[in-house]
Amino acid sequence: MRLRLTTLGAATAGALGLWAGIAPAQSPGGLQAGLTVGAGAFHDDGALKARSDLGFTLTSATPVQSLGFTARGGLEYPGADDAPDLTDPSVQLIYSRIGANAALEAAAGYKRSEIGTLEPDETGESAELLAGTGIRNAFDVASRLTFGTRAPFGGNVGASWRRVAYSDTGAATLYDFDTYGADGTLRFSIDPRIDLRLTAAWEETDSDGPGRDRRTWSLGAGAEVILDRTLTATADLRYTELETTEAGITTTQTGPGIDLGLAKVVKDGEYRLVLSSLVTTNGDRQILRLRRAQELKLGALSWTAGITRGGDDEVDALLGLEYRRPTRLGELTFAAYRDIQADSFGEEALVDQVRFGYRRALSALNSIEASAAYRRTDYFDIAADSVEQVSLGVTYRHQLTREADLVANYARTLRRSGSIDETEESFYLGFQRNFSWRP
Repeated sequence: MRLRLTTLGAATAGALGLWAGIAPAQSPGGLQAGLTVGAGAFHDDGALKARSDLGFTLTSATPVQSLGFTARGGLEYPGADDAPDLTDPSVQLIYSRIGANAALEAAAGYKRSEIGTLEPDETGESAELLAGTGIRNAFDVASRLTFGTRAPFGGNVGASWRRVAYSDTGAATLYDFDTYGADGTLRFSIDPRIDLRLTAAWEETDSDGPGRDRRTWSLGAGAEVILDRTLTATADLRYTELETTEAGITTTQTGPGIDLGLAKVVKDGEYRLVLSSLVTTNGDRQILRLRRAQELKLGALSWTAGITRGGDDEVDALLGLEYRRPTRLGELTFAAYRDIQADSFGEEALVDQVRFGYRRALSALNSIEASAAYRRTDYFDIAADSVEQVSLGVTYRHQLTREADLVANYARTLRRSGSIDETEESFYLGFQRNFSWRP
């Protein structure tokens, strides 16, 4: 058994689904619309272009339901063949409704982005990071129904679909794929302190052409027990079957998995200890992690420390640190992670990330924002090169009128993988105008 350590921290949570952290903007009531229009000059890798940006939001909120629609995108000219290029378009629709004893959530979205773009909060496919060029189109649809929210018996059921399609990549290893998923939980409240549950989940990823296919399902049972006012224990046991097919060869991994958790609430936050064992494409993986969340006088701090062992018997340290400090004139954020991440096909990698953000109002009319991010991805496949990405950005805003701003932005991205060494640099100067109204 070998021990492998680095200096950075681990992500304190695994991959989140479409429902994690998304909700329509809460308007005072009724229907409210917003429009953002921008125009300016854009200097990108030695070429001067004209750029316009457009963003539209539509929100509605009542005591029982909410709706949110967002559309964003930009145009750059000249683009390919001297025609305007549509850049980074995205559309998202979110709906939620709360009843007397149930709740419904539904969301749909589309996002197009350049492969190789550093997005610290998103786990990309490993082949994308290695390809480095091309366009990624992602379509997402998901829904979840929760029932028995105020009853001793309840649960939830959810379904999702995701389509990823590539274009202009020139990489033979990138294939379009669809991922379908469904899961459900039944909850039984024995008394106010004890909840029992039964769980089931299924997910299937189908690739076009000769790409990799993956199917997994699991059945489980668990319990949550409130030991006292500050201490809660959880336990889950499941059986998982994971099947992978590539080049006509099918491999199957089966076995039990467990999740044991203990949460302790203290005066300034909480402690959380989690022990997990799960079935992966490369065999069983065990994870032990301790997390501490703390509210300080000068901000919010959380840290994570843990260890994991994979199917190859290699041991990796899991570390993480997050700090957020709001001030009267702005905000400072910092995060450093080290974690094991897996893409849609189960390919694991050791990921180190560091992020820094700073926002400050210089005066009543001027503000500045700065950000920096670093990510290194080391694949467990020894034939794959590691990928390093660095992103830097500075934005200055000057308020011209109550609804219009002058905006200046500088961005620089560096990417390195094996013999590939790329640098992108851009500068933007323009104005932005915001509109809001009630239709």
